[in-house]
Amino acid sequence: MTTQAVTAERLPPAYVWWASAAAASTLGSSAFGFAMTWYSAGISAGFTGVIGVLMTLPTAALLLLGGVAADRFGIRRMLVAGDALMLVLSAFAVLSASLAGVHPWLLVVVAIVTGIEGAFYLPATGVVPRLFATEDALPRATALNSTLSQLARIAGPPCGALAVSAVAFTGTAVVDGVTFAAILMVLLCIRPPYAPAASTSATPGSMLQPLGTVWRTPALRSVLVTTGVAAAGVLPTMIYGPSLLSRQSGWGPGASGLIEAGWLVGGIIVTATIARCGTARRIDRAVAVGLLLITLGLTGFAVCPSAATGFVSTVVVGIGVSVCTGHLWPAYLQATPLYQLGRYQALLVFAQMTTLLVATIAFTAIADELGARWAIALCAALLLVTLVWWAAGSGWSPADRARKSA
Repeated sequence: MTTQAVTAERLPPAYVWWASAAAASTLGSSAFGFAMTWYSAGISAGFTGVIGVLMTLPTAALLLLGGVAADRFGIRRMLVAGDALMLVLSAFAVLSASLAGVHPWLLVVVAIVTGIEGAFYLPATGVVPRLFATEDALPRATALNSTLSQLARIAGPPCGALAVSAVAFTGTAVVDGVTFAAILMVLLCIRPPYAPAASTSATPGSMLQPLGTVWRTPALRSVLVTTGVAAAGVLPTMIYGPSLLSRQSGWGPGASGLIEAGWLVGGIIVTATIARCGTARRIDRAVAVGLLLITLGLTGFAVCPSAATGFVSTVVVGIGVSVCTGHLWPAYLQATPLYQLGRYQALLVFAQMTTLLVATIAFTAIADELGARWAIALCAALLLVTLVWWAAGSGWSPADRARKSA
């Protein structure tokens, strides 16, 4: 696979500072997320599910409105507001837990506020690379952020377990608050060179405006469809598959953790490579290879005889996912009008979240009825169909890429 030449020019220091601070914030949030799960599980398994729903549904419901707000008020302002809100929420959690203990109502409040904040924060944070980099530097900037974020997500749960053991819920919330304070300071100090002016045309009525443009453009439509289908086929498998398959195969919790870590490891290998070397020149071929790797990885996962082979399979899945997203998402960002960055990004995230919600119900139901291996195998079949559809005509020909880069 031929890659684009790497220029000697480095990514802007301000962007590197932001990506590092964002990774630290992700680490703090992942650790605190472990604490939320741990304490809610201590109440009941059903309550743990309720907390998960309360964090997800507000985000999905308000996500498109969050994209409008990002365009209306400015990307940087939304990031500052979101991190400031989470800093206040961390302080509230610390104070409440110190005075009244970790009661269910505290977990409910934190979950709801986190879900609402995510709806307005995700569309803004997803386009930050576009505010600092363009053309061939954009995939490298996106990959750097992805690499640091994935490292933080890998380290988050173990750090959360250590923090809960050492300083309990309150101390973990303090650590989370410190990371929000750090990224807030960075945001107040940096000025993105390509930040667009706030768009007065961004109104609640314009939430779905980008959908028509994206759907009429074959290349952009293919990004939206491929992202949604990949989310439906991969995310439930990687989130629930390791635990379900490990339980049904009698491998134990350690095997589940090993298998789940595999796709993150595979993803880091690719994003670190893209951050260093850039992307392939042919988006269509690169994504086809990525979809093929995902299909092979999921197939191997469905028939794996041991946890070790399951780990290898999910590494292949992670490599395939990052090959796809590492090429598609920067190209989608590059093709997005500057004054609609928030709305286009919200649409992309919405495609992932809605298909994930539906696929999660289907995956768990099939796994319960037929077994985890059948559920994983059906996800592999879904990705195979997507690969055939992509190969039949994705819209990402070399001419398309040249035109969008012009």
